[in-house]
Amino acid sequence: MKKMKWLQISLFAAICILASGCQIKRELEVSESDWNSTETIYGDVIKLENKAVDIDAATKAFYGLTKEEAEVYRLTELGAAYLYEKDKLELRCAGSYLEFQDNQDGAGTCYQLIYDGHFSNGMGLSYRLNEIWSDEVLDSGTKEDAIAACEPYVQACGYEDADLTIYTLTEEKLQQIGVKRKVSAPDPTADIITYRDIDEARKSGDTEKEEALSEQMRSFTLGDVEWSKKDEAYWLAYRPKINGVVIDDVNIRLDIIYVPQEERVVFAKLSDSLQESEFIESKPLISKKQAIESVLLNLGAESEEKIVVKDVSLVYCCDYGTEEDFRRTAWPCWRVDYELNLATQTEQEYDSGTMIINAVNGEKAVFW
Repeated sequence: MKKMKWLQISLFAAICILASGCQIKRELEVSESDWNSTETIYGDVIKLENKAVDIDAATKAFYGLTKEEAEVYRLTELGAAYLYEKDKLELRCAGSYLEFQDNQDGAGTCYQLIYDGHFSNGMGLSYRLNEIWSDEVLDSGTKEDAIAACEPYVQACGYEDADLTIYTLTEEKLQQIGVKRKVSAPDPTADIITYRDIDEARKSGDTEKEEALSEQMRSFTLGDVEWSKKDEAYWLAYRPKINGVVIDDVNIRLDIIYVPQEERVVFAKLSDSLQESEFIESKPLISKKQAIESVLLNLGAESEEKIVVKDVSLVYCCDYGTEEDFRRTAWPCWRVDYELNLATQTEQEYDSGTMIINAVNGEKAVFW
């Protein structure tokens, strides 16, 4: 009989501090013998429900004001549950969603467009962030500085215990992505149109002006201001955990972009905030070897010569619930990171380099 072992999730989540002492990420040592293990492990299937953003905590973190004090800056005509603007610092909170932009010079919008570009093609591109961006330390500030500066916002969003990865947005990379995405660098001389301008136009009943302002709102991002050294930034990506295992879903995370040269957070986005609602059951999981075989099958590969497996790690991924039950189900999954072997450059560019396999049924995860 195979040796039975209950899954202790915490054993799969190891925290390591890189040589610089500032990037925190989960790493799992995976050996060939580990892939071929015949031990049976179990994973918990759990229901998650939305956790509303703490508005008071958010306004205190981003404005230094209580919810009541921030009410004077709240915009009421644009439909958002809570939309604030104070000195071109924009904060939007709706249910379990939060987004902040510092648009004093349009920076928040510029970096938001850089950020959004990584998710426009679906899940795959987001998994290549470590290849697109570097992990180097900027001359303008350390990663420890960035972590400390972002701590109040992380606490306000309830992500203190999250897994953290830091990407470095260098001048060279910002220029490359800026050209590709047609996004100008922040411009202190630009005439920035804000949500308050649109809100006031709507209040006055001037529909024509409101529409014109809405169309012009992002026009400054199409300028010709080049990204430079002063724009270099750290992108801090926080992923929550269940029982110590990371939820690996681009729609359930907190992202913050911090510019050390100016010592300011220019963009923050909490895509979705969830909390455990109900334990469903513990299920036996397929082995890592079986997960790799599933990846090969999905890639149409006849043998392992098609790919080079770099890592296999346990994560949680979530479905989107049903009409009857809006709660999301978190499933234990194997994340297989690989490189295509003997592939064309185009194939390599369009392949995500990562596949998520449902560790309960062995199928490719299609939750997104």
